[in-house]
Amino acid sequence: MKNVRIAGVLLTLTLVAVVINAIAVRSIISGILDEVETAEAEDYTEIFDKFKSMETYISLSVDHEDMMNIELAFAELIGAVEADDEKTATVVKSRLKHSLEHLRQLSGINIDSIL
Repeated sequence: MKNVRIAGVLLTLTLVAVVINAIAVRSIISGILDEVETAEAEDYTEIFDKFKSMETYISLSVDHEDMMNIELAFAELIGAVEADDEKTATVVKSRLKHSLEHLRQLSGINIDSIL
């Protein structure tokens, strides 16, 4: 009977940790997405640095490929802004926002994130 209680406690702790992690990652991604949507051209480097500082935590529960897509989009966006290429910057910003929205969706607790 003692083993059943221990298993129940461990299961409960695991579920609580998963829910807390999902909420935290979703909040972080939402904050970065809001910053990207309202940012001026000179702000993207700061936003990318903020993303990089939280990357280790986010990557604990998110696919490496999704993280790389976001990093590449940030790099391309920063490069387009530095080259004063507004057309490319607009396209890449849209792709970055889509990637962040996808990451936010995957970080939640739903059937897509499980499969």
